[in-house]
Amino acid sequence: GHAIETVTGYTRYLHGEAVAIGMCIEARLSTMLKFIDDNKVLRIKSLIDSYGLPSKMPTDIDITNILSSIQLDKKAVAGELKFILPERIGSVKIHKGVAEKSIKDLLKS
Repeated sequence: GHAIETVTGYTRYLHGEAVAIGMCIEARLSTMLKFIDDNKVLRIKSLIDSYGLPSKMPTDIDITNILSSIQLDKKAVAGELKFILPERIGSVKIHKGVAEKSIKDLLKS
């Protein structure tokens, strides 16, 4: 979410809106890594949608800029990306070492 805020110059989305998009992306990443199943991703997305918050990565945002912003995030250490991912509803896990290609593919989908 913070990368989306940064890339859009803090003008396109409110903080909570950008975080909501990030939560949905991270839920999908969590599924890709086999932490949670698709039903939980749908549950998270449905809840976010029910509050009228955005839940999809905007198609007009440059993925390369998003990745650059993620690499500068406070959670990145020595260039290694860290993500706080749901492992079940109400519980998260810090995961590091996600391949950049996986992130690119996820952001494009």
